[in-house]
Parts: sequence; structure tokens; C-alpha cells
Amino acid sequence: ILRRVRPDAVQTYNWGAMDTVMGAQLVPGVPLIHTEDGFNPDESVSLKGRRVLIRRIFLNRIFRTVVVSKTLQKIALERYRIAPEKLQLITNGVDTERFRPHRDMALRARLGIPASAFVIGSAGRFSREKNLIRMVRAFAAAGLNDAWLLLVGDGESRPEIEAAAIAANVRDRVVFAGMVVDT
Repeated sequence: ILRRVRPDAVQTYNWGAMDTVMGAQLVPGVPLIHTEDGFNPDESVSLKGRRVLIRRIFLNRIFRTVVVSKTLQKIALERYRIAPEKLQLITNGVDTERFRPHRDMALRARLGIPASAFVIGSAGRFSREKNLIRMVRAFAAAGLNDAWLLLVGDGESRPEIEAAAIAANVRDRVVFAGMVVDT
């Protein structure tokens, strides 16, 4: 397909697209940018040696690999041995004009959060590798009795996250807002 279409550039993400990274080697002149922005559950604790070797070989042959954190940058340089000139750090960010700190009292009331409460939030897919259970436990351990934890999203690990909030005796201050689609 790459030979027939001859795209101006190809963008791939994470291990699941490594077959495209390898296949693109057969089509010279098509710049490929690969992004590493995290790990699947099977590599969330430790990296698989064979995958490290494949990344080491093929990510040095493409135009650029983008990483989204200094931790991933360190892994890319030290474990994958990507040449520094082939690596680009672009950290995840927040549009501070759109998402500026302010208190939306109507939203707080709708979610059952007191107007004066300090709110800690997280938004994203609820999956084991994101370890939101640790966030709930850290929230509980902080002992901030006037704080609330707002979790926006959903996913397969929601029951375990809710169980952790109950076990830590903070369920009454943890709000599960569900999936939100901003149109």
C-alpha cells in the first residue's frame, strides 16, 4: 500500500504499529514519524527484550521517533539506543487559554462537589497500566479532608478503582464523572 500510495509522510504509534515501521523500510523516501507514548499492559512493569531489540534496530532507520515524557526519552536513549538526532521530545500539554483555573459552581453542584472543596482531577481511559488505584490510595494517604478526587473517563479497571476508594475510606469524596465527549 505504501508503495502504491506514496504518502508524503507516515505517522505510527507505539508497539502495535511496529509492523508498519518495519514495512516502511521497503519504501525509501517516505518519512516515517513514530510516537512512543506509553506501554501496553504486557510491558507496563518491564520491557520485553525482543521488543527492545526490534525498536533499537528499526527506530534508528526512520526519520524521527517522538516521545511524550522525559522518562520515555531516557528509555529511548538508553534502552532502545536511538540516536539523539533521531529522537524528539514533545511533552503532552494543556491549552491554558481554554482550560484555565476557575470554579464552575454549576458543574460542581451537578457533580456533588462542595463549592469550597479543593479538587484533584484526572481524565482518561481507566486501564490497569495507568494505575489509577495508586492515585486513589495517594489521595487517601494525603489526608486532605476538604479535597475531592474527580475521575473523568471510563474503562475496564473502573470496578477495581471504585473498590480501592471504598477500601481507603474515601469513596464519598471520589467522583466518577464517566466518559465526557466535548463537542
